[in-house]
Amino acid sequence: MSKISRRTALKGLVSASLLSISVYPLSAYAQAQNRYYLRHEFSGKYICSGATENGGGVWLWGPIPEGHEARYKYKLISVGGGYYYLRHEFSEKYICSGGTENGNALWLWGPIPQGHEGRYKFKFISLGGGYYYLRHQYSGKYICSGETENDGALWLWGPIPEGHEARYKFKLTPAA
Repeated sequence: MSKISRRTALKGLVSASLLSISVYPLSAYAQAQNRYYLRHEFSGKYICSGATENGGGVWLWGPIPEGHEARYKYKLISVGGGYYYLRHEFSEKYICSGGTENGNALWLWGPIPQGHEGRYKFKFISLGGGYYYLRHQYSGKYICSGETENDGALWLWGPIPEGHEARYKFKLTPAA
């Protein structure tokens, strides 16, 4: 049996730990808890909607008012390849966008029309500490906002400009 140095063993352990954090954090987390609040780092507000009809908007609002928690909750539904549908609990519709240009809006729609699945898929790119960039499959752009007040708009933009990273960061918080 060969001996390895303590340093080599620690490097291997650290590398394996970092790999598991950066590649698998959402899927492992999502299996344990499937409803989340999505808090925008820049504003401290949450993605929400009071809409129940197709085409209803999503915006930023916070803090979460007592009794209105369902308007802020999203179920993450794994669809493979690291992508997820974001199903809004209150409306039971999905966040989507059909645009591919910077500045395109997001809205709620459901059910998901056959052949349009990519417009509803988001990849959660881990930044560590429970923070993620949410990249839209269809456009390749990221959910973002420069707004800091309630009723702040959300849109798709990319690439992420240097120095503006907080406008694109979201923290997932388990919701009961």
